[in-house]
Amino acid sequence: VGDLIRRVGLTGVLGLSGIALLGSIALAERGYTISDEYGFNPAKDQPTETTTQNDTDNNPKKKHGRIQKAKELFTRVPTLGRLFSEILACQGLSTLLNVCFVSKLSSAIPGDDDRAGWMGKFFALVNI
Repeated sequence: VGDLIRRVGLTGVLGLSGIALLGSIALAERGYTISDEYGFNPAKDQPTETTTQNDTDNNPKKKHGRIQKAKELFTRVPTLGRLFSEILACQGLSTLLNVCFVSKLSSAIPGDDDRAGWMGKFFALVNI
């Protein structure tokens, strides 16, 4: 990463990342188009939630939003509620740790190019 930054600069690397993401979006859209052509579209299997006022009045089970459904599920299965709480805590702490890491790294390596190169090597090593 450091060599690439020296060649095209930090802005160039960010631009290359954007181009790679655009390619990924194009390929994903093509994949969904192909799956739709051959009859495999999971969105068609999902029931639609279109109700009229008369349907809601006549139906003893009222339709709820997703938050209400989640509350009911977590009440019915407490383990899922605890797992949800654990995930929220883990994500919050992970975000806090990342902010601390980036701020300390910014003070330790003031140059953007050098810091980006170091971060690239660090995450390449972490994700092996």
